[in-house]
Amino acid sequence: MKRNKKVNRIATGVAAGALLAVGVTGIATSAQAATRSDQSTTSQQALPHGMRDHGGPGNRAHADRSLPVHGETVTKATDGSFVTHVMVSGTVTSVSATSISVKAADDYSATFVINSSTDVRTTSSGGTISDIKVGDSVHVDGTKSGSTITADEVHAGTPGAKPAK
Repeated sequence: MKRNKKVNRIATGVAAGALLAVGVTGIATSAQAATRSDQSTTSQQALPHGMRDHGGPGNRAHADRSLPVHGETVTKATDGSFVTHVMVSGTVTSVSATSISVKAADDYSATFVINSSTDVRTTSSGGTISDIKVGDSVHVDGTKSGSTITADEVHAGTPGAKPAK
């Protein structure tokens, strides 16, 4: 008889624990669903006209996006130092054998040093800095050291822009 009471208490405890777990899981699931719904509604309302949330981070299949006009990123080199990379897409405002200045659509401007390591592309087969003229559309990637930005690559004729003359 003692054994049956002990088994009954254990069974009752297990059943109560299971019910509690199911209840807590149900409440948590309900709260998560409500939070997701609130977030979805909030993000839908907060986005500019024409942009929609399409299922989470990284899903940009249908969002209205354009190409970046300028930016700066920092990476860590293999030797442990940090490297600052600068990119600008825009219109050439001045150009010489040793430098190129570019103005982005948002009026940001940068001047890049041109050296023998700078890769200049005006066509798929290459080009030289002398092929690029004021008014041409370009995309320039460079590396910043102090206040000097050295052009690593200059690509004339950015997507949707007029090609170099």
